[in-house]
Amino acid sequence: MTDTTGEGGPWLTELDALADGGEAMVSACPSRKAREMGLTPGVQVRMMRNRRREHAVVVAVEDARFMVARAVARTILVAVGTQARVASHATG
Repeated sequence: MTDTTGEGGPWLTELDALADGGEAMVSACPSRKAREMGLTPGVQVRMMRNRRREHAVVVAVEDARFMVARAVARTILVAVGTQARVASHATG
């Protein structure tokens, strides 16, 4: 996990590091298949299910839910922090 501001602001982490209910914004997604599912930079995601013993995680992108292989989820960088909190308050 990398603090990108040095002041407790947004930080980058892998998608598979988010806990259940965690929200973040996709920062980088090298997987073509994941991008085709909608996991593109700038998109808000929410972790629906992340069990370490399972081979996939379940994430929400808007109204859709996707199973993403853990190996792929480790390659997707997400920004957690101020931006994600602002977006979640604006919708609810």
